[in-house]
Amino acid sequence: MAVNCPSTASGGTGDPPRGPLQLWIADATTGKARPLLGNRRLNTVFSSYEWIDDNTIVAAVLPEGVSSPPAKPPVPLGPKIQDNSNGKKSQNRTWTDLLKDEYDGDVFEYYGASELVTVNVNEDAEGHEGTPLAPPRMYTE
Repeated sequence: MAVNCPSTASGGTGDPPRGPLQLWIADATTGKARPLLGNRRLNTVFSSYEWIDDNTIVAAVLPEGVSSPPAKPPVPLGPKIQDNSNGKKSQNRTWTDLLKDEYDGDVFEYYGASELVTVNVNEDAEGHEGTPLAPPRMYTE
């Protein structure tokens, strides 16, 4: 039996600092829980993990060797120019201003990149960091 119950701290006063989420599994008959994936942490920007059968989980984890996020440039990269000289109207909403510049795109790619790994919840020893399934990149579905 598999139970999926992700939980995060509220972030209130006195709570420890938040970090990337860990993946744990519990045995319903013994009540014992143990972490999966060793020191690897889940990247939950798009999707964190999925059961693919009764024993195997595919998890999106933070890539190994990830460095600090990109530094914000000290000055703007250039003027922001918007043009609607053609006067066309659009019936669909557009979200053109979510990523304002190249820096925003770099930050989005930094936090969105995951490495896919598989873990067998019955066979893999505690501390096993998962078997790489796909290289680090952005996985959105």
